[in-house]
Amino acid sequence: MKIILIGHKKRQGKDTVAQMMAQRHGNAKILRFADPLKYIAADMLGVSMQTLEQMKNESEIFRKVLQRLGNGAMKDIYGKDVWKELLLKKAKEFEERGVDLFIVPDFRFPNEYIEGALTVKVTGLTRADDDDISETALDGWNFDYIIRNDASLADLQMQVDNVLRHIGESA
Repeated sequence: MKIILIGHKKRQGKDTVAQMMAQRHGNAKILRFADPLKYIAADMLGVSMQTLEQMKNESEIFRKVLQRLGNGAMKDIYGKDVWKELLLKKAKEFEERGVDLFIVPDFRFPNEYIEGALTVKVTGLTRADDDDISETALDGWNFDYIIRNDASLADLQMQVDNVLRHIGESA
């Protein structure tokens, strides 16, 4: 199973990079550590995933609630690797259906590292000044690749293609 973990700060373009990688590869699936948390929260609130994303992006308070639920309560009850375990279970299901590359655009904690995965750091123009542990836990991480999202989309695509070529994926 090939996995690319993309980190690390919020609003740097991680999802955009993941989408570009998936489009270039063709047989890839984007999975997120936070998806189960978001499904739980959306169900509890009776809102769609799209509405939940809007709430998270528009309200720092709501973002903090999700961070505390995901980094505190759930890990305290189910263990610090709960999100990694759920992601690997989902990846195994997709692998059985023929998916051969998994791209994870919300790599935020050292314990989320999956043995053998490639790591990509995306940095952008947006200053990420949130001091939550989910924003700082990888500050000293030695990423395999760094993509600088500080120019045009064409430049970003070129960097994505270079990473994919370097790791032997189609670009």
